[in-house]
Amino acid sequence: MWAWTMRIQHVPTIEGIVSGLQPELRIVMPVIAYGDGRQLNTQDIVQNPEITVYGQIKNFEILREHLQGFMVTLQGTSIIPKRETGEFAERLILQPGQNTVDIVLKWDGQEQKRLQYELSYISQTPTSTPPSVSP
Repeated sequence: MWAWTMRIQHVPTIEGIVSGLQPELRIVMPVIAYGDGRQLNTQDIVQNPEITVYGQIKNFEILREHLQGFMVTLQGTSIIPKRETGEFAERLILQPGQNTVDIVLKWDGQEQKRLQYELSYISQTPTSTPPSVSP
């Protein structure tokens, strides 16, 4: 007999409805951060400064077509998702201590939605062995 288990983790998602268009456009953008070989959640502590932020903007082409200046930024820098799928993956290097990973959706020249991860990077320093003392 086989037993299957599945572990589902919460995936932060930017969601919204763009009104003023007919039909209204729905924005759905799940975002996942990975580091230390695992999915990260806000307030996590990592020992490796390199993380990757993955996301996918559902209906990316439709949103770009109907929303002037539609863009996604990561740490203030514009990122370009794959045109066909809306997927993106960006590598970040964290600084020692607390870091804010900032993902923003913009259109019409203004910030519309924001998602932030608060992560702490604490480097793993090798423990040193005290020098041996000769008698």
